[in-house]
Order: sequence, then structure tokens, then C-alpha cells
Amino acid sequence: MTSGSPCSSCKHYMRNYRCAAFEEIPMEIFIGGTHSQPYPGDHGIQWEPAPGWEWMDPARNPAIGDDEGPVVASTFKDMSHQELLSLFASVTEELRTRRLSRSSNNPVADIAEVLVATALNLTLAKNSTAGFDAEAQGVRYQIKARRQSGKKWPAHFGIIRDLSKHDFDQFVGVVFTANFDVARAALLPYEVVARIAFFNKHQNGHLLAVKAAFEASEAEDITAKVLQAWSRLPHGVRGGSKAAR
Repeated sequence: MTSGSPCSSCKHYMRNYRCAAFEEIPMEIFIGGTHSQPYPGDHGIQWEPAPGWEWMDPARNPAIGDDEGPVVASTFKDMSHQELLSLFASVTEELRTRRLSRSSNNPVADIAEVLVATALNLTLAKNSTAGFDAEAQGVRYQIKARRQSGKKWPAHFGIIRDLSKHDFDQFVGVVFTANFDVARAALLPYEVVARIAFFNKHQNGHLLAVKAAFEASEAEDITAKVLQAWSRLPHGVRGGSKAAR
């Protein structure tokens, strides 16, 4: 069975600790247990593999867990479209289970928020909070992240809405490699962002160029802190980028 919760690889798993067998999955099953045998209250439903689950098992797929580069398994080419999408859904749900992601969308932003909050000892804001993503002792932090496409660095961070409202005090920009190693992370005061960001009429918000952010004289390089945050997370298995080793 795959690493992490066995429930994420079961075809009966829904989300939020629920499945077809249990309204609330017992913790002894959910956290590293097994459910291949009858369990009180399971209504006769036990673990059954979700389509594509075996490709996430290191014992069956040696490419999984290789930190020398992105997971590339030739066996993926043998999977149907449906199986590949099911695998993607299972991975997305496992990220939610590990609290690395707070939604089923692209996980780049959520992973950056978790890493930065861990690195700087921040409290994450609720998903519905507008203007900032985390805070500590009254200081509000907006966190933006981009992921490299191959070796090409992104041009700018995501759109910043209503910049003039001063909804955050500190800005954190993170760039991941294609393999989700932290390539660079920097902390900038709001005043610097307000000075160097430019308004984009088409998107009705401000854009902050990645190069301008990282090269600003006021920028604090926090790459090492964010890299180290991986090891402080549950299931933390990444040691950082090759450059940092």
C-alpha cells in the first residue's frame, strides 16, 4: 500500500476523513493502519485499490521517491487517460490529507503558504481571507509562488488585487523548480512592493516581476529557511534543492 494514509489509495475514500464505509474514518485506520479485514461499523466495505494506485507504491514503481529529478515512469505511458487522471486526483487528495494543500486546485500556492508559515512561524489565514495569507503578532503576510517550467524562470508573481488598500505588511515571493525544490524565496516590505509592482489593466491588478523582487536592495533572502521547512513538516522527506545540499 502507498505511503501516508492508506485511505488515499482506496476507491471508497471521499475526503475529510469520510468514505463509503465510515462517516468518520477511525484514526487507527486513517493514520498508517490497514483496512483489508472487516472492522466494526464498516458496513462490509474494506479497502479496495483506486485506479492507478500501484504507480504510487515505491515497491512497484522504483521511480517514486527519487529526489534526483521529477518522477518520470515509463509505465505512465501504459495508463489510460482515465487512470492517469485518477492518479492525479489521488495525489491531489493525498496532498490535502498531509495538509500541504488546502484545495483541489494547483497546489503551488498552497504548498508555498504552508512552507513559509512553517519557516517563519506564522498562522495561516482562512481561505476566504482577502489580501493576506498568514499573520503573526499583528503582521500580515501575502505569499505568492510560481513554479518553473523546465529551466525557464517565471516572469512575475500572481496578480495582486487592490494593492493600494495595504491589506498586507510583508510580501513573500517563492519560486519552485519543476520538481518543487525551493529555488528562491524572498521577503519584502509592503512599501517596496507598492513601489516596484506595475498595474496590469487587463487583469485589473498589480504584477510584481520576479527578477525585480529578488534583486530589490530591501529584499531579505529567506531561501534557506523555507528549504529547511520541508524537514519540519509531517512526512517531510525533501532535503532541499541540489544547490543547497
